[in-house]
Amino acid sequence: MYGLGILKGLWVTLKHYIDTYIGDGIFTVQYPEERLPLPPRFRGNPVLIMDTATGKLRCVACGICVRACPNGSIALEVGTDESKKKFPERYDINGGTCMRCGLCVEACPFDALASGPYYELASYRRQELIYDKHYLTLPPDKIPSYHAR
Repeated sequence: MYGLGILKGLWVTLKHYIDTYIGDGIFTVQYPEERLPLPPRFRGNPVLIMDTATGKLRCVACGICVRACPNGSIALEVGTDESKKKFPERYDINGGTCMRCGLCVEACPFDALASGPYYELASYRRQELIYDKHYLTLPPDKIPSYHAR
């Protein structure tokens, strides 16, 4: 009884071993040089979208994303220009506490936030994990098509 189960397990292992080197070939990706495409609905670091027509951010500093963040990872300071329009003077996301849940992206009524294509965000210092609005700003053509609205 036990011998038959062991033989079945060894057969599965041998079959996968043969398929790897004879059938489909080696499927290991040489990571730094070669990268797999991001899966659909990948939620990376939130990014601010820049309007290509005006060259300014779409964000109007309403603060809904700050209230929607469950961890309080978003810091927003509101500024006003000559025409009394609000804009984000300072927009920081703490990458150390952000869990990339996407609630800020869903809450934004102006489509000013999207989940970016960033996933290599490791750092040795906590100060490097606070991303300012210059780091977070992306034009719409750099955002993956499954997140662009």
